[in-house]
Amino acid sequence: MTNMAIPSKKQLVDGDGLDERYVIEHFLGKSVEDAYRIFADGGGYITEDISYMSIFALDYYLPAALKYLQSSDSVNDWEFASGVLTSVSCVCNRCDLTESLRRTMSSIVEYISLHLDKYDATNDDWVQSRIEAVRHGLNNRGRV
Repeated sequence: MTNMAIPSKKQLVDGDGLDERYVIEHFLGKSVEDAYRIFADGGGYITEDISYMSIFALDYYLPAALKYLQSSDSVNDWEFASGVLTSVSCVCNRCDLTESLRRTMSSIVEYISLHLDKYDATNDDWVQSRIEAVRHGLNNRGRV
């Protein structure tokens, strides 16, 4: 999936708080393929980790989240889709996002917004507010 090396402990997170320790626990030494399997095996709870990953780790692991969302494995997995949407809405305002990460985040939000029925989700105010938050964040931040 990617030509990047698996992120080291130092590359996974920027801090050392409790949330960052969970990112390390869940993702240290994991390949993109491993991450896909984690997501497919009921990894909805793990989507919060995305909010605490470094830019390097996001660039490495978010394509696996997108691949999972686009696969037939994710049918009816609104827990994962909404979790990714929430986490991406939390990090999309960072000014240090790479262009590839912007594209991946944009692809995630656009895919989810066009396929809500796949996840058996309701297009309600909450969903629209998350989608708009990501679109706004990606369109109004500095570029690397």
